[in-house]
Amino acid sequence: MNLIILTPGFAADENDTTCIPGLQDLVQAYKRLYPEMHLHIIALHYPFRVGEYLWNGIPVYAAGGQNSKARKLRTWWRVLSRIRALHSREPNTVLHSFWLSESTLLGQIASRLYGIPHLATIMGQDAKSDNRYLPLIGALQSASLRVFALSEFAARVYTQSTGRVVQGIIPFGVVPHGIAPALSREKVNELAKTRNIDILGVGSVIPLKNYTTFLELIAAAKQHKSSVRAVILGGFVDTAEVERLRSAIARLHLEENVVLAGEVPRSEVFSMMAQSTVLLHTSEYEGQGWVLLEALQYGASVVCFDVGYTMAHPQMYVCQSRKDMELALREVLDENSVQHQRLQYDSTPVPMPSIDDTARAYFQHYDLHTDCTDRNR
Repeated sequence: MNLIILTPGFAADENDTTCIPGLQDLVQAYKRLYPEMHLHIIALHYPFRVGEYLWNGIPVYAAGGQNSKARKLRTWWRVLSRIRALHSREPNTVLHSFWLSESTLLGQIASRLYGIPHLATIMGQDAKSDNRYLPLIGALQSASLRVFALSEFAARVYTQSTGRVVQGIIPFGVVPHGIAPALSREKVNELAKTRNIDILGVGSVIPLKNYTTFLELIAAAKQHKSSVRAVILGGFVDTAEVERLRSAIARLHLEENVVLAGEVPRSEVFSMMAQSTVLLHTSEYEGQGWVLLEALQYGASVVCFDVGYTMAHPQMYVCQSRKDMELALREVLDENSVQHQRLQYDSTPVPMPSIDDTARAYFQHYDLHTDCTDRNR
């Protein structure tokens, strides 16, 4: 099977662990589970260069779009030409595009031009009605296109926006313990004995992540526990938002309580999850929010709004309001304090969907598509 993945961006090299980590995990799972699969990645915009390179032995083609309108038509031509060349060499091809944006639009154009089965995955806000690509994709939609979501939440938003339903819900699972960049169970158990971070936030510093509410909740928690320690991990993508957060930290007198750590490698994110009592996720919208599952895997409780992929579990607090979050944080912090006084530490990982499960689920759909294509020849 020849699988071509279309994505707006992909890791520039093996050290680039923060560019769409879930997709990196999925590609690695394919390589591990299906070594006979011919896998190709086409990145439309990032890395900001044109050319081919290998990422962990997997060929990647960077089309060099650089998120530039002036480069758009040339980028599209490069992408369609590359798909045609790969398909002509290995006709048993399936396309899988991520985000219902340019990648899915180009994937569907290629699907119609070259007769290639096509799957697309909703990754985030691309399910919303203000996505200008949705009508274009709908106009080109045919039986060859199957759309999947990462969560029930994203599937509902997609239906509300388009009147169409997804063909399935396949969340991005977590990387199993001991497989890079995940930590071993032994390392997790060792780190869990400290739990020296009360509240952890993970995600790029952008308005969508709603870190202002995060800081207000830390201020409320400080009234209950004066020594509360919080850390925010995430790249400083929006400099204006970073300055707003720094101003809010000063205004709320949280200089001794909150650290803006910036972007760190994923293995360090996992280490800090293992040392944290609770992951507080105040994001207003998530297609999945796989940090929620990762935090549970590393033993932290999760407090979040009802967005993305959530599950019924005693360590996951799905909240409808800021007040609900405030109460949930107090409950978790109080329970952790009791455990410390008793010298008892809950380091048992919560069973989570695995990224290998994700790969197997998609592979079944790829296999179904290629079987149908073969029968129709």
